[in-house]
Amino acid sequence: MPIPDAPRQQTRHIDSVEADGTWLRVTQFQHGGSWIELSRTTCRNDGVMIRRDFVTIDTQGREVKGNLIQDHIRLGSVPPETFSIPSDVTLLRRR
Repeated sequence: MPIPDAPRQQTRHIDSVEADGTWLRVTQFQHGGSWIELSRTTCRNDGVMIRRDFVTIDTQGREVKGNLIQDHIRLGSVPPETFSIPSDVTLLRRR
């Protein structure tokens, strides 16, 4: 017997831009005729995410609220030596 399809839930994203260029995206899903907020993401005017507040469900079915905050993020080039292989590492290749 095949596994039944999961019920479809309708989701939506609501985007807005503040006067200073800060971008906000709210993600919601519809449950029982009401819209429930799942996450709220804030990005700087250069597109870098600075905050996300979210709700998820743990393995026991409990609601877990969380947030992620980033600061001191700078955009720019990265020196090539950042990605160089340390001298004490030996690369092996499998075929």
